[in-house]
Amino acid sequence: MFLNPRIARDMHDIVTHSVGLMVIQAETGPLVMRDHPEKAEAVFEAIAAAGRDAIGQLRLILGALRGGEGHGGPAPARAPHPGLDALPGLLDNARRAGLDVSADVRGEPRRLPSGVDVAAYRIIQEALTNTIRHAGASTVRVGVRWSGDTLDVEVADDGRGGRELREGHGMIGMRERVTACGGRLTVRPGDPGLTVTATLPIG
Repeated sequence: MFLNPRIARDMHDIVTHSVGLMVIQAETGPLVMRDHPEKAEAVFEAIAAAGRDAIGQLRLILGALRGGEGHGGPAPARAPHPGLDALPGLLDNARRAGLDVSADVRGEPRRLPSGVDVAAYRIIQEALTNTIRHAGASTVRVGVRWSGDTLDVEVADDGRGGRELREGHGMIGMRERVTACGGRLTVRPGDPGLTVTATLPIG
């Protein structure tokens, strides 16, 4: 079965983010149990929460794919996707992975086109995933700025920055999402840190 690029990007984002969080928590679990046994319950809950989130989102995608099975059957349903209203949960997941996360929201939020809403969420999700898995960062700042005709989302960490910057599937997926919305993506390596900014038209 051919998997269209949009669904492939969604599955990549879901699996790499949730499974990445689970692996990190599982790897640190033995150390926590040895040195801080009172915190062990929180580690297991973080693993369970990441798993539940992944299962829920994958079920939606698989349900949409099954909607188009068979000859002469109904057209495939469009699975609901998380948008910026789901951002608090995403940030909580990053905190469970050990990051010190701050959020800075400016401007007047309003209803977004569904494609832009999903793109904004997935870009933040992928940037956080890269920070957790590759950057060796301790803090990250997530910014959301609303203006008259654009929405800017930004993820800035204090990790290794440009010294190990590689454009893998995640970065390519972010660029594809931004391009599909008619926006632009900027990646600025620092010393230390990396800042990912997406500007999406909403006017």
